[in-house]
Amino acid sequence: MNTGANIGGTISPTLTPLIAQSLGWQHAINFSALMAFLGALLILGCAKREG
Repeated sequence: MNTGANIGGTISPTLTPLIAQSLGWQHAINFSALMAFLGALLILGCAKREG
């Protein structure tokens, strides 16, 4: 989990301005929200398998 969090923490500050520059800030924020939502779904899926 630490590796995944560190990769996300490294890529996010680089990728967000690139998306904002090419598509606009609204798309960059939407992309970030989508990634957070998908991450939450993955965590829930892992929790169901363990329990």
